[in-house]
This record gives sequence, C-alpha cells and structure tokens, in this order.
Amino acid sequence: MYHLTTFAVGPYDNNVYVLSDPKSKEALLIDAANDAPRIIKESRPMRNSPVTRRTSR
Repeated sequence: MYHLTTFAVGPYDNNVYVLSDPKSKEALLIDAANDAPRIIKESRPMRNSPVTRRTSR
C-alpha cells in the first residue's frame, strides 16, 4: 500500500507531496519547490531517485 505525505514549505506555504512505498522504501517527490533541508528530513527514511522533472509554467 502506498502512503501520501503532504506538508507546506517556504514563505508562500508551497505544498510538497511525498508518495512512498514503505515496503520497497522508494518515494516520489511531487512539487518539491522550496526548503530542501526540510524535504530531505521528511523523506529521509525513503530512497529517492530522480526520474523526471516537469514544469507546467
């Protein structure tokens, strides 16, 4: 079963989403816009691999 974690970062409270699989310890970061130290802390137990970057602007 997948787990979705959401938290806000930065001065504009940008939402960051971490979709993770506790069994494989893999995670997908979605819209990680700001505050890299906090994002790393929140996703530390998971293995993050860059797959792609897409911007819609």
